[in-house]
Amino acid sequence: PEEAPLPNLPPTNEGDTEANLSQARSALTGFLTAPDWTSRLIYVLYPETVVDKMEAMAKSEGDGPIEFDHVAAIGLGKPDAEVFGVSTPRHPNGIPIAVQKVDKQWLVDWVAFADFYYDAFRRFAKGPSDVSGTFRLKLLPDPDESGLYTLSPPTPGEAFKTQLDPESEINTQLTSILSRYAESSPELYKATLEQGGPNFILNVAKISEDDQEKIVIKEIVAVGWAPRSPYDE
Repeated sequence: PEEAPLPNLPPTNEGDTEANLSQARSALTGFLTAPDWTSRLIYVLYPETVVDKMEAMAKSEGDGPIEFDHVAAIGLGKPDAEVFGVSTPRHPNGIPIAVQKVDKQWLVDWVAFADFYYDAFRRFAKGPSDVSGTFRLKLLPDPDESGLYTLSPPTPGEAFKTQLDPESEINTQLTSILSRYAESSPELYKATLEQGGPNFILNVAKISEDDQEKIVIKEIVAVGWAPRSPYDE
């Protein structure tokens, strides 16, 4: 891999961007190269809330270091959060991994990592009906039909349509969010649409209706993919 683990670094001032970036990268590299899931816990944001999921994932997907080829800083422009693009054999085009500073320690958002690395949404979409889940997705509105959207994770592969009642509360909320985005930053919004749409955290359900399986949006959990405290929910 391109990056090797760094030793523990001393705390830095909030404004020291280069030092913050170095510490965030060090935490991410430690997370990726950890020999097993229990060793990885020390690099994880809110570990007490994900320990059971990490153990279960290690049992189902295999344990050990996470092989990677390249790490590149994407950046958020914030003193307490960084995002890196990490390419792996499984995802050669890279996946975004967020690292956040909490109490002077840089920690990886494992929930978002697992969402992208294990392609959780596509597994959900192709799995059984009558289930629900929360995923980080790109949402692309249909230019001609109100309430029709395309949902996709940030990795190449199949995307999925969802149809909302145009008069529903959720569609009204989405329309308002997207309209404000388009009005405030038209060029950025246009570029975002070309890349699959704006980022949302959505609670979705897969249902069977009239002998057809459908994916429906149940709740807008957040706009954007920034790490979220489970204690604020």
